[in-house]
Amino acid sequence: MKNISLDKEPIELLPNIKYIVIDTLYINEIRLEISNLINEDILNAIRSNVFPYTDTPFAEYTPEERVFALDKIKKVDYDQIDPKERNAFSTDSGAIVFVNERIFVDFTSKFDYNELVDSSTELLNVAYWGSVVNNFDLSDIAIIISPGINSGVEFDGSGTYKIE
Repeated sequence: MKNISLDKEPIELLPNIKYIVIDTLYINEIRLEISNLINEDILNAIRSNVFPYTDTPFAEYTPEERVFALDKIKKVDYDQIDPKERNAFSTDSGAIVFVNERIFVDFTSKFDYNELVDSSTELLNVAYWGSVVNNFDLSDIAIIISPGINSGVEFDGSGTYKIE
């Protein structure tokens, strides 16, 4: 296992640590606004100020086990989500990151979606991803790229998903 899943591989997370699960594309929006969000509850400030038109810009997930398999991500209709629950997220790009809540703000300042997808030969710029990850502990960050439609998992691209 490693901190990157390109073809349905499981990722490794730290049990009992809260992770923010978010589309990599959305992180650029947060980075642009983060300095304007002076709030002790930064996650709610991000939800209300950066993403005021959706209840599911990112999920908050605390694993009980180290191994996270993609079959824990279930596709749901947006109207089936309880806005008070924090286990659902939306994605447009089909590339999501799990970021330890403790380093989330720091991670957003170092990450750039455009750099991540700047590769003419790969799904993502692996060298860039490695340069970002090197700033943190390996188990603090993981990325999953949707394996696509007909892959055998529900996480097949854009949409709304729930982590079970």
